[in-house]
Amino acid sequence: MRNIFPEFLREDEFEAKSVSRRELLRTTALVSFAVASVALISGCAADDAPVIVADPATVAPLALPLTLAKIFHHTGISVPDVEAAGRFYSQLFGGQNVNGEREPFVRYFIKLNPGEVAIGKLGTLGSTGRTVPLIDHICVDAIAFDDAAWRARLAAEGRQYIAQGVFLGLDNIPVQVAGGEGGESLAAGEVTQMPSLYDGPALVAPHGFDHVVMAVSNVADASIFWQRMFGLSELGLDAGVLWLGNGGTSRLGLRLSRDGEDFGAVYQAVRGIYEPESTRLALQGLGAQLLPALAYDAPESIRFIGPDGIETLLVPAA
Repeated sequence: MRNIFPEFLREDEFEAKSVSRRELLRTTALVSFAVASVALISGCAADDAPVIVADPATVAPLALPLTLAKIFHHTGISVPDVEAAGRFYSQLFGGQNVNGEREPFVRYFIKLNPGEVAIGKLGTLGSTGRTVPLIDHICVDAIAFDDAAWRARLAAEGRQYIAQGVFLGLDNIPVQVAGGEGGESLAAGEVTQMPSLYDGPALVAPHGFDHVVMAVSNVADASIFWQRMFGLSELGLDAGVLWLGNGGTSRLGLRLSRDGEDFGAVYQAVRGIYEPESTRLALQGLGAQLLPALAYDAPESIRFIGPDGIETLLVPAA
């Protein structure tokens, strides 16, 4: 069960310089459920029968909040070279037992124990029309729930459901929800064992996501949204970032979008065991650009932009 909304729009339909992420997502939000159903069926293996999805209009909306087992099931990143990025993250976090999809586009899922980084091709699926690498969505991990009732709740809330567990939240930021029963697969294609891209020692022993920071138009409104929809609680404000949590070890950070900055995930932070100095040197050797620490970064954290263009923070595991 994996991620990302389907490729509704062709890359050549957009001028990269004139179409913002917000404009793209507004257009995507107009796609009908009929198109979503076609995307679902096309994601099935040739010999699989299409999944019969219950009609949300026939069931009562699910009560809010939807309870999360943990905040992050995975992040989805879009990069120019999927295999190169897969090799980089395999060297960083380990290349054993890596899953992925071969269709409709090659994608790799790098395990973070728990959670994953899902690596997709820039300009396809959730990043259609985009030319700059980005974290195109996050997926939350809910306890088991009825998918049709959840989609009925989204309709009652005026939230556009796209397909494969993805809906548009505040600022048209795509959020995917894992854990639904009786609904669509979260996979864009058939999940399979992918060839290992690296079999040497990992730089970091990952222990899951520490946090993700998102840029939003209004921090207070975004906080209310995440509290109401998913039961998160405010943990405090630090250096302009409002932190939310659900009693686990991961947090969601909200800050105001800056001039010219798209709404959505700014960077991902992964907790892990590593030796700071040798890891910094090794990251530079792999083509990463080290960044200065931010005011709220934990001691011995390592902030960098990978050779794939994605910003990541390594946080020492306690």
